[in-house]
Amino acid sequence: MASNVPISGSRPKLNRLQSMKYNQRSQFIYDAKGLYGPKAVLLESQSAEQKKRITVEDPACEHHLCWLTPPDTVLIMKKYKDSEVTKKFKQLCAWVVKGDHNIEKIVVEPSILEDDLITDDEDFKDIREKFETWNTCNQQSVLQEVDWVLCMGGDGTLLYTSSLFKGSVPPIMSIAMGSLGFLTPFSYDTYSTDIKRVVNGGVSLTLRHRLDCKVTTTDYMDHYHGQTCPMEEDEFQKPTVVSKFSAMTTSSSLPPIIDSTKEIVLSNQLVMNEVVVDRGPSPYITNLEVFCNGRIITSVQADGIIVATPTGSTAYALAAGASVVHPSTPSMVICPICPHSLSFRPVVVPSGVEISVREREWSLTC
Repeated sequence: MASNVPISGSRPKLNRLQSMKYNQRSQFIYDAKGLYGPKAVLLESQSAEQKKRITVEDPACEHHLCWLTPPDTVLIMKKYKDSEVTKKFKQLCAWVVKGDHNIEKIVVEPSILEDDLITDDEDFKDIREKFETWNTCNQQSVLQEVDWVLCMGGDGTLLYTSSLFKGSVPPIMSIAMGSLGFLTPFSYDTYSTDIKRVVNGGVSLTLRHRLDCKVTTTDYMDHYHGQTCPMEEDEFQKPTVVSKFSAMTTSSSLPPIIDSTKEIVLSNQLVMNEVVVDRGPSPYITNLEVFCNGRIITSVQADGIIVATPTGSTAYALAAGASVVHPSTPSMVICPICPHSLSFRPVVVPSGVEISVREREWSLTC
């Protein structure tokens, strides 16, 4: 199932706090409610009368941040090895540590503590010693304690930050310090005012969907029924890419298309922009089959296929000719890359379905 990344907006709605109640977690794909991090929840922005008339949540409906208890742990991320960003990062951290913002713990990624511009600055030593970080063994346990995230960089920095969280993502406040600014609405010049508003709660949020992707491989030796293959076994087990999104199951009345009992999961990722299945370094065109809920919808010869979120519709999918989708629309965009076909055009599908992409079996030769 698609998950959501809350990104803080720029307009406070403090006058509506008294009449709103926060919502509890739900698994309904169109009702993006629940906990984001250990303390953040969404304020209810629709009246009971509106809910009776609307069965699917209005994408234009604004969400607002509410804290169950005051947030005291912040993860601060910055653009990697950028001297100008590092300078402003140190200024912001000094303001957070010395100010009265109820922030007791600052978490940073390990690479920040290895940055020469930070480790060699003796004036920053006292503040640097207050930082906490993680290692490969305790990364997720440390991130689970983060109440909200302060991201200093461009869209790439925010996408990387989102990938660190394998489950619920806390609210993210993004300060624009990169080349692009689709996901970074805040300015560094006003960070002090904006941080206070986020900590106090009531700011508007934009929920961004992520894709749950699994990459699997199948042992094709079973297709030869014991016959001798002219290739070595290690060479013959060519990976078949099957990317799956969401958690909805196929109806039992439909014949199974993919034998999941013979699949070995190679990777499982949550991605915010897109998943790309392409030909890699091979000079040859790919022969791919696309499935929706286990039923084949098309076969295509192309350089690859993009499956994008609404957020990713302004990235690689846009360059490949797909439509731009509003970020609040619960959907996925399927777009071929340079297809050798006139019939396969970019298509938008609901986010509740499962999309699978695999190599055509007859294209696997020995």
